[in-house]
Amino acid sequence: MTPSERARVGLSRKQQALKDVVQPWLNQDHVNPRFPRMTSQTKAAINLLNGLIARIDNDIKAAAIQPGPVESRILGAYQFWNVFRLKFTQRLQPELEPFLKAADELAWLCYKPARDSAIDAGDPRCKEPPLVYFSGEASPFVDSRNARFHPEGIPSILLQSYGWPDAATRLPFSLIGVPWFQSGFLPGALAIAHEVGHAVESDFGLGPILQELTDTALGSSIARQSYWKRWTGEMFADLWGCLALGPSFASALAELLGSRYQPDASQILSSEYPPPPLRVWWNCKVLEANGFEASVRELWPHSTDRVFEQPFLDDAERIAGVWLEANFSGLGERKLPGVLNFTSQQQANATAQAETARKRKADQSSDVRALWAAVQFAWNREPTEIILSRIVAACDSAVRERKPIVVANEGRAKYVHALGYEIL
Repeated sequence: MTPSERARVGLSRKQQALKDVVQPWLNQDHVNPRFPRMTSQTKAAINLLNGLIARIDNDIKAAAIQPGPVESRILGAYQFWNVFRLKFTQRLQPELEPFLKAADELAWLCYKPARDSAIDAGDPRCKEPPLVYFSGEASPFVDSRNARFHPEGIPSILLQSYGWPDAATRLPFSLIGVPWFQSGFLPGALAIAHEVGHAVESDFGLGPILQELTDTALGSSIARQSYWKRWTGEMFADLWGCLALGPSFASALAELLGSRYQPDASQILSSEYPPPPLRVWWNCKVLEANGFEASVRELWPHSTDRVFEQPFLDDAERIAGVWLEANFSGLGERKLPGVLNFTSQQQANATAQAETARKRKADQSSDVRALWAAVQFAWNREPTEIILSRIVAACDSAVRERKPIVVANEGRAKYVHALGYEIL
């Protein structure tokens, strides 16, 4: 047997070992009646893996076989399978089910308006709803994306191929990690809206226009442009959180930032995040532009601290105004508040829901975003758990009343299969 033949036989056996492990999962009926919205994500994950396995099969049959790349793809397929498998399995744990159902619904309601504005629901490029999972990482509010060596939701081989954050866009749907302890402290889960903001920016190509709009807002303030450009992604994610959940989002963010605040003049401008006081100011300016009263002094716990240098404060207000008034081609030429917004009526609903939860009074609402906003108002464990039960009830009711959110079509299946074929 020639070396080439031996290599082919060896790779065939490794590929068969992969199939022996992965194929039962691919063949299994993953449709769980408690999670009907998982169906589309599961089909996408299976189509992606089948595409990758088909590519490996063809590579092994090729006349000029390349053992190194083929073996890497086999190992990559294991990684993809494991990433998806673990995320779906979490939902079958009774202790985790209520939180993840409520969290998935929040992520979807924050993502769907952008997707509907950007692309037709029948387009094969149309991504499935985001999937939330428990992660060993810190809160998305403060967990530096650029500093991550290996985000738990992304196979390392995908990161090696494309780098962060481009690797995340190669998946058929967004994966949003939250800390394990979040199920016991629901207000921190409002960070999900922030993470969806990152997915919206990357999936619909908003980064370049945001940079251009920032330059327009700053005008001649060239000295500060490098800072604002570095902060663009986090600023947009916070803005999206405010549009999704209103003042509750800014309050939850300020609470967490304040608890960890350690001012350091030598480092404060070097982060990918705006400095915490300036970041809270930015969120307040976004809320004010959308008709809410927002006081930095009330939100920021370090009341004796100077909020920040005045030129940066002025910049933030101008940038917020320009971003919110612009039409985005990636979102169907619509303004951001025209795509997603938290209304005064939702705010009133949120405060009312928090009040009835604190008094242990029966109440219900079908507005999941308002209910999640109520979590920050209620805050204490027992009232927030009451609100969580209301969110789950709203999710169950919504599922029964309408058709599945993503229409599975042959074009989408082929598209994701091809994505898997070329992904590595």
